[in-house]
Amino acid sequence: MLPALENKAIDGYATSMPFTTQAIVKGSAVMLATATRDAADLTPFAYGLVYARPETCRDSHEKCVRMARAMTSAARFIREKPDEALEILRKRFNKLDPQVLNAAWQVVSKAHAQDTRVTIAGLENSQRVSIEAGLLDPKDALKSFDGLFTDVFFR
Repeated sequence: MLPALENKAIDGYATSMPFTTQAIVKGSAVMLATATRDAADLTPFAYGLVYARPETCRDSHEKCVRMARAMTSAARFIREKPDEALEILRKRFNKLDPQVLNAAWQVVSKAHAQDTRVTIAGLENSQRVSIEAGLLDPKDALKSFDGLFTDVFFR
């Protein structure tokens, strides 16, 4: 996407960070909007969901409890120790320009939820984005999210 932007084959693009940030750091683009700054009405937003078949969590309850605790602990670590979390990410993104990763982290680290439980409001906001982006036809939108998620593993 970045070469297409620089060659003027496209006028812009959207994808997840840190890949969108490279164009900003290079001066090839400007960030028009970010969820943490420009879409407060979409908070909470259900984007980092973990899915399992019902029988998986029925038959291996403790495994699902540990997974929920790990997600909660990771989100807390990112919020409370963002510099340490960034150092861990540097190992995963070791080929990425450190300036790009730093710039992306300034936005991403603020986007992590205070509460990692799935909520109806988060699912409604996520569905709304899909409809407004043209990814979901409104006629296919769910009227209810009942029975699609549980917070039992966070108790």
